[in-house]
Amino acid sequence: MLEKIVKLVGASSWMIIKMSHDTVINFWLFLMALPITLRLLVALTFFDVILGVAKAIVHQTLNSTISKKGMIKQVLMLGAPFIFMPLVRETEYTAMVDTVALFFMWSQAISVLENWISLGLPFKAEWLVFFDEQKIKRRPFDD
Repeated sequence: MLEKIVKLVGASSWMIIKMSHDTVINFWLFLMALPITLRLLVALTFFDVILGVAKAIVHQTLNSTISKKGMIKQVLMLGAPFIFMPLVRETEYTAMVDTVALFFMWSQAISVLENWISLGLPFKAEWLVFFDEQKIKRRPFDD
């Protein structure tokens, strides 16, 4: 069966398919080995990127400069907790990584909500009023 598939798609295409499959499996195994806070951070970041790109397409604001800045921000946000991982392994002090991850998760959750609302997806009206009030409270210098 495998020989038929290789003949059908060609050897080089088969290698690309096999490498892609192995990469996905390895990434999944890597994620499952992480603490739950880091897995949630990765999931929120992925969801934020998808919603952010969708928002840029819908509002016709997609451009390479903004996309690069956004992607760099996401990579740095995901990378920061992993910088502490060697220290955590040595000291078994997981609270530091959890704290950093929770801080970034909070930031990502707010970004996901803003993108969700901006896309006009279903959202409870009472919550929308609450978030609008909070934004007004955060702007003390707008007189």
